[in-house]
Amino acid sequence: MRSLIKAIFKTGAGTVVSLLLNIITTKVVALLLGPSGLGLYSLLRQATLTLSAFGLGGQTALVHGVASTEGQSRDIYTRTVFSIFLIGTAVTASLIILFSEFITEQVFGEYSEENNFVIQLLVIPVLAINMRAFFNALLNGNKAIGKLAIVEVLGPAVSFLIVYPVCLYIDHNYAYAMIALIMSSQIVMMISSLSFCTRAKFNEWMGAFRLYKLDKHSTKKYLHFAGVTTLTALTGAGAIFIVKASITSGLGIDYTGIFDVSWTLSSSYIIILLGSFSTYYLPELSSQDNFSGIQVVIKQVFRLSVALILPVIVAAICLKPLIIEILYSEQFLEASQTLRWMLIGDFFKVSAWVFTYPILALSAMRTFLALEVLWSFLFALISYWVVHKFQSIEYIGTVFMGLYILTTILYYWVVYRIVGGSLKLKDLVSWAIAFLVILFVSVVTWNDTTVDVLRTGIFLVIAIVISLLFLKEEILAWRSR
Repeated sequence: MRSLIKAIFKTGAGTVVSLLLNIITTKVVALLLGPSGLGLYSLLRQATLTLSAFGLGGQTALVHGVASTEGQSRDIYTRTVFSIFLIGTAVTASLIILFSEFITEQVFGEYSEENNFVIQLLVIPVLAINMRAFFNALLNGNKAIGKLAIVEVLGPAVSFLIVYPVCLYIDHNYAYAMIALIMSSQIVMMISSLSFCTRAKFNEWMGAFRLYKLDKHSTKKYLHFAGVTTLTALTGAGAIFIVKASITSGLGIDYTGIFDVSWTLSSSYIIILLGSFSTYYLPELSSQDNFSGIQVVIKQVFRLSVALILPVIVAAICLKPLIIEILYSEQFLEASQTLRWMLIGDFFKVSAWVFTYPILALSAMRTFLALEVLWSFLFALISYWVVHKFQSIEYIGTVFMGLYILTTILYYWVVYRIVGGSLKLKDLVSWAIAFLVILFVSVVTWNDTTVDVLRTGIFLVIAIVISLLFLKEEILAWRSR
């Protein structure tokens, strides 16, 4: 548990800083360019992430491979994966250029030579993201958590420094400003990640690197894992892109910006927790040589995740009108109608995540693929339907919540069907109590447009006390040391 706390602190500190920088950057975009500018920024970022699925999906597979091999076998595996990354990136870049007209129509709603050039420029950040994903995976697999945290801060720091002059200078074409922000941050993160790997000598394997020389066993091992994670990354990012594009076509680009506020606020604080845990969780699960060890790790992460997320979600529910006004502006207050559903869904999202990584560590890839693709497909399909049926973005929040409830149940059942046993009754009761607290606070504050300071303080104190009671055993164990 001590090593888990240290990993969470290191990564969490970096994630908090990068999150704050991203928030400030987004606020500047929102103030200078309004909902339409933020909507376009959201679409271009989502398009970039979708097109970078090869690297982002392969990152988890490389972490798993590096953490589970040693010596010469690790070097051979790493060289092979680097070759695959380079080939995959080249293929992705070619596809972007080849289908740039189609992508342009999906992002901008219509084709023009200028917008088509903007889409072709996405090749640069996609290349940077894929290479950064590779070197970040080396840092993660070698448990260089502090260096990884620094890399994740540098990109948002660059965006923060240039967002104001960029948005002012290129005010005649929002798209160029957005591309400049996306491109610069990713290039800086790629260079810094490579630099850290070089200094730590994590890339000594490159001395014998040959692009054309792929080890058959390593290729098979990587593709077995990465084929699934890449497809899930593609469908996951693609589903969100489809949702945003459907909002743009059905309600207008302004509502895409408003939805992006809900989506960003819902995911931002979750990223702090999940990003902090993931740097420890997958390598630790992958290093276990029996099911009983995996059960212990799952229990530790489950208990700590519930305890940490409870006060965070309660705070977000109570403060959401104030958060939206501070981080964006009053123009975006309508986002709270979608966000209130998504905050409840976030509790189930964290719960589902706890049971996702054991499936990856156990290489139950077909199961993982089926569940992730199912979620993405249903989210895109149902969200598209509710947007055009009800002419509202609020019901996307209910779709989000409902699907994560279903996902949590399915992942829990699958994991314990594989490893045997189940969570202890007291852990399940703690989880149920946390959910009821979140549900109660949400109902009480459902239509609030202002923050009741006294009531918020009371709810937060209750949530923190309950969380500390959840971790009573761990706290007593630390004090006894």
